[in-house]
Amino acid sequence: LGHNHLMKPVKLIPYVCGLGGSVPGAECGPLDLYNHFKIPEGGPLDISWAYNPYDDYLQDFGEAAHKNPPPLGDPQRKAVILEHCKKLRDVVCQTVQDGALPITIGGDHSMALGSITGVAQATETKGRLGVLWIDAHPDFNTPETSPSMAMHGMPNAALFGLGDEDYISITGEKTVLDPEDFFYFGVRAVDE
Repeated sequence: LGHNHLMKPVKLIPYVCGLGGSVPGAECGPLDLYNHFKIPEGGPLDISWAYNPYDDYLQDFGEAAHKNPPPLGDPQRKAVILEHCKKLRDVVCQTVQDGALPITIGGDHSMALGSITGVAQATETKGRLGVLWIDAHPDFNTPETSPSMAMHGMPNAALFGLGDEDYISITGEKTVLDPEDFFYFGVRAVDE
């Protein structure tokens, strides 16, 4: 840690949404971490929250949307996920442009669309962004192929310009990634 001057500041960016999956609950991860993780002061790392996750959770598309969520595939449920993905995209993009390292905190895989798109937009990679996806599932479904209609199983398809047009629109382009730069590790459960 003798080279502190070379280290970037770290921003923890909460994704307070759990509606991409069939069982809400992932939205609590950033809230619990915020409550129980004490950022060390005066340490070798410049680490801070980009914003208080409760600010998101107490909005119209936060706590209220998670109390009685619409069914999977419902346009209202999708609208909440899209709001969260757009905000995550914008905050990640700004964090990278500010010279900081973004660490997104959440448990709903739909957040990958916002996280990866934010980095791509900030770095203007035009499809040349490497991704190592470590998961049991490829999350490459579309509304036509998904057995569950859960949007947390669709972010990677959207990053390649496939699937739900509203979901794809978050990327600002049809394709954020090049297949040559996307690697799966640990995949074992793939839908037909």
